[in-house]
Amino acid sequence: MKAWYDEAMVKAALKKQEEEKLKKEKEEEDRRLKEKKDREAFQKEMNHAMNARLESVCDAFRGQKKNAEVDVQKIEALGKEIQGLKVAHSTMARNDGTSTSRMGVQDDALLARILQEREETKAKMEVATVANKRAESLEEALRLLKQQHEDALLEAENWKKEALQTGNKWSRLATSPSSTLKRSSSTLKIPHAATP
Repeated sequence: MKAWYDEAMVKAALKKQEEEKLKKEKEEEDRRLKEKKDREAFQKEMNHAMNARLESVCDAFRGQKKNAEVDVQKIEALGKEIQGLKVAHSTMARNDGTSTSRMGVQDDALLARILQEREETKAKMEVATVANKRAESLEEALRLLKQQHEDALLEAENWKKEALQTGNKWSRLATSPSSTLKRSSSTLKIPHAATP
């Protein structure tokens, strides 16, 4: 009877150990899935934020290009008008009469206004050119940041794969609960993967 009771207790203990082991494995799997979902959500959020920033820079750049094209057209139209006024002024200067002197004063005011508008348009063009160059440099910087981000993610994945290989002395650290603790770089030597 005692042997039967001992056997029943051993079976119960083994069953309980098996259940605890399965429970721990399930908890570990759930934790890994949660971490994966959190990481994916973070990456999605980062991509969305970066795309939004890039889109706003592109919109600003497109708007400045359109404004620059309109300003160039205005400058060309004003240049043609000035040439026409110069021709008209030179023909009126040849005709000496009272009506031409009155017309000359009006033409001078018009010419001054046109020249002032031309100078303002030139200033706007310079501002647009500087803004275009700045937008291009921002796009280049954003492209470099994205590349660095991708390179860092690849390097982290490569290290993780290498660390999780069986037989690797770091695999215990990568899978243990204490692996989430931060360690100084002097105490932990990380094998370097080949960088692109």
